[in-house]
Amino acid sequence: LHPDLMFLMFVLQRNKELEECIEIQRRQIKELEE
Repeated sequence: LHPDLMFLMFVLQRNKELEECIEIQRRQIKELEE
């Protein structure tokens, strides 16, 4: 694999993990507001 491609895949994976963390935090905030 090309180094740039490996980096891109790494970034995409990190991005996915971040989105999941944000989603979990949103749910927690929603539960607190209710």
